[in-house]
Amino acid sequence: GGSVRATGATQSVTATVVSSSTGSGAVGLLAMANQELNLSAGLSGGGEFNKTGSGTVKVGDSAGFTGTLNVNEGRVLVAGALGTTSTTVMGSGSLLGGSGTVGSVFWNAGARYEWGLRNLTGVAGTDWDLVRVAGTLDLGLLNSSDKFNLSLLSDGSLDLSNGYEWTFLQAANFAGLGNLTLGSDVTSFFNITTQGMDVGTEPANVRVLVGSTVNGLNSLNLRVVPEPSAQSLLALGMAALVAVRSMRRKQS
Repeated sequence: GGSVRATGATQSVTATVVSSSTGSGAVGLLAMANQELNLSAGLSGGGEFNKTGSGTVKVGDSAGFTGTLNVNEGRVLVAGALGTTSTTVMGSGSLLGGSGTVGSVFWNAGARYEWGLRNLTGVAGTDWDLVRVAGTLDLGLLNSSDKFNLSLLSDGSLDLSNGYEWTFLQAANFAGLGNLTLGSDVTSFFNITTQGMDVGTEPANVRVLVGSTVNGLNSLNLRVVPEPSAQSLLALGMAALVAVRSMRRKQS
């Protein structure tokens, strides 16, 4: 039991691994608004952690953690790797961000993942965020009405209107989305918003698709569909006009 909490704007716990043992009661991780609790030495044990408060908890490398992290509210940034047999449960209104590896993850409706983009092309995990799920990503509580929030963030005004595609998540298994195949469009399960980037008529031009399997991990990709150019629209309009005139001639 017990708790670790931020006492100022930024509270760092750098030297000590925060541990929770199985059966000992959940350990609270509390960060209120505008506070950050930096657990750079990570988490350990097979017990349970409950993240509360609207602030941020940043978790360092936690390969020895095999328990459950319940993110009830606020933000959790993964800066390393959680144990491959650990479980992270994202509650409604909570937020996950960063690039790292987690165990199994439950994404509940109303929860949010913040995906950061720094360069249009480059390396996943460096130029854009990539989360790896060593176990199962469970999306079984999502549907076209109860959606997961996906926020696309950039520091600058990046023009994506020409079309790009990135892998933003890899998982050993997907659950709750039915029979998925390469290219399956699962956009209807997500509310997509953007900040600091131009994707044309957002969010209709951004799609979430099932990508390729790489090194045994299934992928979810973000694809920005380019908007038709003015020339293309003009050509389509002319073709439609010609078709209409042709039909009228046949009728007369």
